[in-house]
Amino acid sequence: MACLTALVLCVASLASADTMPLVVSEGTDLNVAVVPGGPLIVHIAGRLWRLPPEGGDAVAITGPDELVRRPAISPDGQTLAFEAEHNGKVQVFLAAIDGQGRRQVTSGPANYLTPAWSPDGKRLALASDRGGDFSIWELDTDSLALRQLTFEPDTELDPAWAPAGDSMVYVREQRTGSSLVLQQPAGSSQVLAANPGRLRAPAWRPDGSVITYVADLPEGPRLNMVILSQPPVIKPVAPGEAASAAPLSWVGRNEVVYAADGRIRRRAFGAARAVDVPFLAEIQIRMPAAPLTRRLPERAVTGPVRSLGGIAPLPGATVIASALGDLWEIDAAGQPVRPVSESSEVERDPAASRDGRLVAFSSDRDGSTQIWVVELPAGNARQVSREPGEARFPAWKPDKPVLAYLAGDAAGPPGQTLQLVDLETGEVISIATGLAATGAPPAWSHDGSSLGILHNAPGNPQLIQFSVDPPHERRRMTLPAETVGADGAQLQFSPDGRRLLVASAHGIFLLPVAEDGLVGVDWQQLTDRPVHAARWMPDGTGIWFADDGGLGRVGRDEPLTRAALNLRWHAPGTAGRSTIHASRVFDGLTESYLFNQDIVVEDGRIVAVEPWAAEPTGYVIDARGKTVVPGLIDAAVDLSGAAGTHAGRALLAYGVTTIQLVNAADPGLRDDTERWLAQRSGPRVLQLLDGCGPQPETQTVDPVIASGAAQICGRDADAASAAETMRERGLAAWSADWRSVLAGPIHGVDPPHPWENDGRRGLPGSDGFYYQDAIDAIIHSGAAFLPRVGGAMLPLLTENFPDLLDGDQTRLLQGSVQRRMQLQGASHLPSGQLLRRRSALQARLRLASRVHAGGGRVAAASGAAAGAFGLALHADMQALSAAGMSSAASIRAATADAAQALGLQEEIGTIAAGRLADLLIIDGDPLADLRALRRIEAVMLEGHWQPLATILAAPAPALEKFTPTKSEP
Repeated sequence: MACLTALVLCVASLASADTMPLVVSEGTDLNVAVVPGGPLIVHIAGRLWRLPPEGGDAVAITGPDELVRRPAISPDGQTLAFEAEHNGKVQVFLAAIDGQGRRQVTSGPANYLTPAWSPDGKRLALASDRGGDFSIWELDTDSLALRQLTFEPDTELDPAWAPAGDSMVYVREQRTGSSLVLQQPAGSSQVLAANPGRLRAPAWRPDGSVITYVADLPEGPRLNMVILSQPPVIKPVAPGEAASAAPLSWVGRNEVVYAADGRIRRRAFGAARAVDVPFLAEIQIRMPAAPLTRRLPERAVTGPVRSLGGIAPLPGATVIASALGDLWEIDAAGQPVRPVSESSEVERDPAASRDGRLVAFSSDRDGSTQIWVVELPAGNARQVSREPGEARFPAWKPDKPVLAYLAGDAAGPPGQTLQLVDLETGEVISIATGLAATGAPPAWSHDGSSLGILHNAPGNPQLIQFSVDPPHERRRMTLPAETVGADGAQLQFSPDGRRLLVASAHGIFLLPVAEDGLVGVDWQQLTDRPVHAARWMPDGTGIWFADDGGLGRVGRDEPLTRAALNLRWHAPGTAGRSTIHASRVFDGLTESYLFNQDIVVEDGRIVAVEPWAAEPTGYVIDARGKTVVPGLIDAAVDLSGAAGTHAGRALLAYGVTTIQLVNAADPGLRDDTERWLAQRSGPRVLQLLDGCGPQPETQTVDPVIASGAAQICGRDADAASAAETMRERGLAAWSADWRSVLAGPIHGVDPPHPWENDGRRGLPGSDGFYYQDAIDAIIHSGAAFLPRVGGAMLPLLTENFPDLLDGDQTRLLQGSVQRRMQLQGASHLPSGQLLRRRSALQARLRLASRVHAGGGRVAAASGAAAGAFGLALHADMQALSAAGMSSAASIRAATADAAQALGLQEEIGTIAAGRLADLLIIDGDPLADLRALRRIEAVMLEGHWQPLATILAAPAPALEKFTPTKSEP
């Protein structure tokens, strides 16, 4: 007990050379179940433990190399049911109360959650997604036979049998919130409670008069009860406590044992105060691994155009293609015929009318991305959409000048709207709202009577068709999963309506279409390489497509032909040798400045940091009276959708020289990053890799996008193995679950926000409340914690820190972005949603502050989406500073600590010889006042120097960067 009661790391009792013990007295996602007349069974840090009823030392009854949770005790007190993660899925196991004699009672490619015993002890109620969405199922524990109990189209979770066994209560989740549903013996149901947030973990009082549950309220998760009177009455059980999302246990009729605020508590039912049940549990944590050292590829100065922002075939043998943000007409040999647009903004998503006379496209030339139309041969373009949010992916009605397109919500998610605009009358009609982002144009039926959208549910992709005429009826058809990639697919019906084109990361497929419009599953595969874009030729004789190899054409009965895109780009060069003559240098390695230093740069790298020379060499940049800091790193940026011409410039203008994409790099994003490289108009781009697949090393990263960290999944031994594998491949491993740091070399812990769905509702980390076990484990593992508040909380942060919106950089924020920030601000959000977000923000910042105060690392990762790029990272740092981190620590979070979380500390994030020359000149003293960090005078990216005024100015049209090249004979 000496080590346990000390609550310190007891190095003398190391379990092995690679691990050390960590004693915990608080638990994140704590679950507790009471054995009648016996001990408590408690879930702590992914294991189950036996604890005396009065508290004390916890004894583990499951091993450290698996994730188990949610214990449930059989009515006779002899058998324990629990969840365990197994082969990437959550399964249910049974065991004796001491953990012995365990057996798996569910299996297969589905999740089985929240086991609850029937009063006779012969059955378990479960939540399972074996039928697609989660529903309630019944399992016979002897025969293992399963029977489905609920059939609603919504999500049903957390079942609990009534003491008499004649009814059941469960949680139903819908888009509008959660409800607690009582299913009665005759099959009728009654809603007992409803909440815009989640409801979880119902539990019955032994006499059946009361049901307790956990409600996700704006002020945090609270333990409530519903008295089963007529009408039902809802009351709090434990006001002011942050309840764990697990059922409480009744000890007789008038006492409950439950988990809240990271502790186990015992309370007389109805009493004002609870009594803590203390516990001490010794968990093993892996010793920090030696730092991972990675190198970045050299930044290219010229290269072929590889990425296209969409294609649109014309009658004949040419196609309209978007390259580097401009529209070109390209022939079958890949040669440019002529430019179609010459804007300095970004044009993409081209769509040609069937006669080839009109081309619709999306463009941000008016300050936000909208739909435009140009008449061919190239004439004046006109804007045809004026959505409050972004509008993208136009598609022409086959027989009329009518365009369908997808419009985003001005306030951001939850979904897109399918719109129609009549070019002759200007009338706009909404066909459907709340659609998931598809990243592809809607698909018109051949007769123009309906529009199709892909709903890419995992393992169950569906084509949803909407009739154009009111009431816009829907029809769903399941598509073969083999044809649709994880990131979706482009769909288009052939001009004769007999075939459906499906283009995805799996290749190009044709599916048959019957006369009644139903899509068959007997597909024909035409190509097997990932496809960026694919569209039917107007006469239906073949298909144009674009992939990493350039352009191609293929038909059902025609051989595949390819042509390299004969366009190259040339980036501005960099000066050979330069010296920055600086008064103050914050190198990111200490808490203070180096004074009067020369930073010598050659060939894009720092070659020396030394005291002022009497005569600096090379091109001299005078930074006397100024501060030089490393270029900023935003380790989590969501560039989904059209980044537009402003995104790269905004990032640079705010001093962000490296970003990591956390969303898939679709062709539009590759087009953006290639344009940034060509124009030196955006930061270095990394891609967060998917470390969950069987062979993540085979993932293709575009030549202009370097590999970033690898996001691993799972929380058991598989996660540790995945982290080791990533390290062997030279990649930093990130995890959304803090428990991964116990066994694997994790570089970053990036938990989801409370309103994000991690795919398994109610699993750890989803409510944002971490306690001593998680905090100490993160600190001692050496992993960086990524709070990610700058993007999700930006509207609130700009109201807390209004000076964030000062400065010349804000002119690069698009109008739709500013409108979205306004709609998500305190003055527009409902009071409950506002309180929930403020509570989540405070919880996340408290966690970051505790990690930092304990000697751990915090890495800035804004999670910026919806266009507020650069600003969101400064909001992240400002919030960290307000939470108690020093200015130096807040800057290091976006420089040195972010670099280390990526394994790139020898390349970026600090100012030292050998590092890449990513530097900012600041007019002010950011260590004295962090706000000064936004007073950027100039940015250097790998030795390429740009004053802020140059970055803020509109760049030259990308067409000037194009060089047509001759085809090889």
